[in-house]
Amino acid sequence: NMALRCCLYYFDFILNLIKRDKKKVIKLFSSSLLKIPAPEFYVFYNGREPLKQTQYHIADNFPDGKNLFLQAKAMALDIRYETLKRQNYQHRDDLLGYSYYIDRTEHHLKEVHSLHDAHALAKEDCRKEQLLLSYIDREEFSDMATITLTPEDCWLEGKQEGIQEGIQEGIQTGIQKGWLEGKQEGIYQIAKRMKETGEKMNLICKYTGLSANEVNKL
Repeated sequence: NMALRCCLYYFDFILNLIKRDKKKVIKLFSSSLLKIPAPEFYVFYNGREPLKQTQYHIADNFPDGKNLFLQAKAMALDIRYETLKRQNYQHRDDLLGYSYYIDRTEHHLKEVHSLHDAHALAKEDCRKEQLLLSYIDREEFSDMATITLTPEDCWLEGKQEGIQEGIQEGIQTGIQKGWLEGKQEGIYQIAKRMKETGEKMNLICKYTGLSANEVNKL
């Protein structure tokens, strides 16, 4: 799912980028072309198994394995510590440090059987090697490393029951109501912003689907 994750991150980034600029919001619904940053997707692979392929395509996520309208690929880079050592990687940078940290955490996890203790020991190893000194004590760094090292079956075992209940109860009632209300509120906000910037009434009605009477009430 590497290509799919990259697409989701990118679209979320673009959405937030547009939301921060009222002019971009209006331009999105106009005939003018809105320029956005061109993406390149790279994924740092640090899994336990050897990297089987270096390119992942979004088409693989579709039922028939292809899609003529949406094309995207992600390049996977093998940053496992054993790989970097084999390549005689000499740069003492954050990439090498992160790879070393994950490797040491997995090593200690075999001895202490506690992820928290394994993290603590791996941090001490990094300090001795003068690696990641600006990052290892940050809370978000530990959270990211914990997710990286938590086996998938543990996530499923601990959360699957709650997820299933949440999907059945929350989505059925929440999405139907929240989506319709949220979508309509978003349309009103766009129309209001277009009105405030002096956009012509016929264009506001055209791009939002609202009547002139509804726009005048905003």
